[in-house]
Amino acid sequence: MKRLTVLLSLCLCCASVALAQDDPEFESCSLEQIYRDWAKVPIKNVLNSSLGIMLERFDQTWPTYSVEEARGTMEKGLSEEVLEEETDRRVVNDSKNGYVEVGDDGTDSQYMSACVWRRSNGHSLFAVHLGKPTDPEIDFVCFYDYNPQTKTLTPEPQILAGFKRKAAKSQISHQLPQKGKTLRILEYKYSSIYVHEYEWDGMKPVFKRIVEEAQPEDTEADELFVRYKGAKPSISDFVTTILSQEKKGEALDAMQTDWKKHLRGQMLTQGTTILVDAPNGYVRYDHKYSTRESLYIECCYWNCSDGMHKLVAENVVTIYDGKPIEGQYSGVAFYIYDNNRRAMQAVYAPNLGINEEPPSGTSVTRCKLPQTGKALVYEYYIPSGKITKRFTWNGAKFVAE
Repeated sequence: MKRLTVLLSLCLCCASVALAQDDPEFESCSLEQIYRDWAKVPIKNVLNSSLGIMLERFDQTWPTYSVEEARGTMEKGLSEEVLEEETDRRVVNDSKNGYVEVGDDGTDSQYMSACVWRRSNGHSLFAVHLGKPTDPEIDFVCFYDYNPQTKTLTPEPQILAGFKRKAAKSQISHQLPQKGKTLRILEYKYSSIYVHEYEWDGMKPVFKRIVEEAQPEDTEADELFVRYKGAKPSISDFVTTILSQEKKGEALDAMQTDWKKHLRGQMLTQGTTILVDAPNGYVRYDHKYSTRESLYIECCYWNCSDGMHKLVAENVVTIYDGKPIEGQYSGVAFYIYDNNRRAMQAVYAPNLGINEEPPSGTSVTRCKLPQTGKALVYEYYIPSGKITKRFTWNGAKFVAE
């Protein structure tokens, strides 16, 4: 009787979903419902094994706004589409490799990805990755076998059934392969990261190894692991990571104290303000020591054209009597963030295209990071005044204007 009741409720759910495709007021399924019930419902009438067709039938069975966004871009034939500039919410549609994803710049919105593997028996394995960083925090993958004879997607919940956490209550994030066939599960616990790799055997991803058990304190000083929730790290995540360094200097030490207060919603130290412009990926910390002396620290980042890295900048400026001075910790630092490793490493300015020497007679050099746009400005103070030079990020390096 219990089995009959479950089957009946699932049938009613699927019928409601089918009707909902023509109902503009229908609300999408919750990720909790999909996580709980996807393995119980085969998806029939799937015309072929193309990613677009399979994703369409999945969305008709388990509708979500993130999958709907992906389908919209795929139907337009676009390889990439920015849906919302303020949060950098975008769809990446790699039709050549049978992969699509939707994500943003670290907000609390849903994210998704999907891919397809060709099986050695003539079938296909279809995977849909769904997740949300908060309310609730959830991240999972739905796997289906596609049978071209029956035109059916049959759930295969056993694919990752053998996954074992290295640490209790760790945070889990799945990574479907855009290129290649290796699936990864990234597991976070405090300062540790464990990368579980599953390699394709012709029929399914099979666990091979844990390729990394990293403790930031055991790694080189210039390698920093970034902990975050959601599809991508935000500027706040990068700032938190930079401030987590042990040897960071007094300026960043002071900022770290107030940054922790900011994250907790507490009152900042007197004379201190913090601006967080998440949509534009920019943070500024201002601290006034006295009526004559102050300091500010700004951070921002830019995307790299390869889609796999980001460039992060951190800039310290000391002001005295309204003019910049060469403080002990003044200057700009750059870091390259690797999406796959979820780690950032220091990189020298000349390697990024900024290799011009300050003009003769320069007493103070100030860098100004952009709150918007891709151009940073260097100001060189000389006895006769100030010389300004602009460098614009092109996705691979800075180009002098």
